[in-house]
Amino acid sequence: MLVTDKKYYMEKDLVTNLDFLLERNKKGWDNVLILDGEERSGKTTLGKQIGYYLNFKKKKNFTVDNIHFCPEEMFDYAMEQRQEVIMWDEAALGAMSEDRYKQSQQLIIKMLMTAGKYNHNYIFIIPKIRKLSDYIAEDRSIALLRVKSLNNIDRGFFDLFGKKKKNLISQFERKKQKYFTKRDMRGRFFSYENTDKEVIDLADYEQKKDNAIKSIINQDKKKKSYQIYFKKLVEHIKKNKLMTYKEVAGLIDKDASFISRLARETE
Repeated sequence: MLVTDKKYYMEKDLVTNLDFLLERNKKGWDNVLILDGEERSGKTTLGKQIGYYLNFKKKKNFTVDNIHFCPEEMFDYAMEQRQEVIMWDEAALGAMSEDRYKQSQQLIIKMLMTAGKYNHNYIFIIPKIRKLSDYIAEDRSIALLRVKSLNNIDRGFFDLFGKKKKNLISQFERKKQKYFTKRDMRGRFFSYENTDKEVIDLADYEQKKDNAIKSIINQDKKKKSYQIYFKKLVEHIKKNKLMTYKEVAGLIDKDASFISRLARETE
């Protein structure tokens, strides 16, 4: 069926499920949808179409402001807005370092715990659900849409799994175990790039993504510089016997073993 003022195609069963999320909003709930799947399979396209539909039904705009790449920016947006669509497009940034990914999830968990009363609809676009913590993947999300290609060539397909089946998928895949879970629905979607049906200005989207990538690279460079300076400081303290590792650890609220490890790295 054709939906919104853009008149783009959306599966009738998917519309029914999204309308259910809007009913939950009216009763004080927020909602978390997870979209995962193959790289370049169209996760972002489907996510934008879902986001546009949800806000359109609430007579709200859906723009690039609703889409986030940096969890810090997303957290601030979630705390400032009310009943908004908030889309985290982690998949657009490619591979993250393990440390950064853990930090991102910690902030997202804090966001979900503190901004839950604001009745947002979250759309998290990620490579694999198994990369998410239990709290996000199982406790807080309401459904999984697994985006895929047909015969490894034709984009625009997805399988939808409700809460119980989604939780099973998360648990099995985290343990890398084989399983079979029947989907709750199968659907299609289409890309409308370069037409009046595209729901987000592509140039604005790409610019925001590029800015996010540059910001993350700069943050990583700054963090690396701080680590180098801190190691030199530990080396100086060690060489001149100015303080014990335990005393240094107490100053920065770290375990003494952390300082000891840094000291060994300077040898």
